Formats: sequence, structure tokens, C-alpha cells
Amino acid sequence: MKEKIFYFDIDGTVLEGDTGRCKKALAGGALERSIRACGFDQVICVGNLCYVISFLEEMGERIEPMHMVFEICDGAFVDLRWMEQNLQLVKNPTARGSYIDFQSSFYYVDDLAEHYLRIAGLSNVFEIHAGTRILVPEPNSTGTEILCWLDWCARQE
Repeated sequence: MKEKIFYFDIDGTVLEGDTGRCKKALAGGALERSIRACGFDQVICVGNLCYVISFLEEMGERIEPMHMVFEICDGAFVDLRWMEQNLQLVKNPTARGSYIDFQSSFYYVDDLAEHYLRIAGLSNVFEIHAGTRILVPEPNSTGTEILCWLDWCARQE
């Protein structure tokens, strides 16, 4: 059976546009509960915050990466311990398309998914999977479409 992997962005996906606030439907841990209900084998953050974390670590700063993601996501996640045990971060979010394991049962949510797949030379992947394995949420939505899509993901494989 293929590994089931979830990739997600933060800004415009978990957070509303440029407000830095969690999308209403995802708040109170709703995003975390939906992700957990899907039974993903891996949960990978591809958001630009990963670059900041990588940079700070390279500079020798003593940081708590998962705590940073937890705080930035503004209530979308409520169990820091679960996050520390399950979340992985990419090193270079600009190349996020190249991190996706297409041999797995992948699911990718990102308001800029088309852009990042195009710069990775993977426009065909976007064309094939947009609306199914790839969700492009509206940056200023409430996040309801993400929860509905995750409900669909939970019923796959």
C-alpha cells in the first residue's frame, strides 16, 4: 500500500490572505483534527516559514521550529506534542514542488500550488491533479473548502 502524505502551505492556505489570522473554519484545531482523521503517514509543511526556520538554524540560532509553526498557524493546530512528533518541514519552500513524492498517495494544499509546480517543471502534475490530489484554496476564504477536501481525502485509499 502506498504511503499517504499530506503537504500544506501556511500563508493564504491556513492563514487568511495577508492578515496572519487563521481561517475561521480551520480555527480551534479544526485543521489538525481533519488532518489526523485522514490517517496520513507523513505531514509536511512547505510554507515559506520553513525558509525562515532553516535560515535561523543555519545562523546558529536556538529555536523551536515546531513551536514557531504552531504559533504562526494561530489555532489551526492545538496539540503541540502531536505536531512535534508528526510534522516535517522542507528546507527550501521555493522548491516545494520538487519535494512531493509522486510515487506516494500524495495530497497537496497550497493557494500557490500551480505556481510552485510550474517552477519545478511539473505543470502537467497540476493539470492532472488539480481539484483532486491538489487543492488550491482561495487566500481569503474561510477555509471550509479545505475541510471538505480533507473529508474527501480521508475516504481515499
